Amino acid sequence: PPMTELLGLVSVHACLTRPPVALPGQLGELFDWGPGGQVVIGQGTFAVVCKIWANSHPGRSHAGSRPLALQIIAQSPIEAREMQDQVTKEMTIQQDLNHPHILR
Repeated sequence: PPMTELLGLVSVHACLTRPPVALPGQLGELFDWGPGGQVVIGQGTFAVVCKIWANSHPGRSHAGSRPLALQIIAQSPIEAREMQDQVTKEMTIQQDLNHPHILR
């Protein structure tokens, strides 16, 4: 368990990004939150990671598809702290990763 739990402390970490109610535009056409709705699987100060599923055909379940992770970063906190270059660098590094569990 995290040290805060072991010591009985309360974590003050707050994420500045909130996931949208619905996935926007083309992303919403290709993916959805899946069974059980939106599931947050991780978060940091500037980003939240949610589980998404490839959209199935109407009337079919997600049984044949695999869940994916979607990192959502709110633009305004990044711009307010002038961190656009750092986020661009992180995205470039992630695009260059070659691993079977990472989609390109």
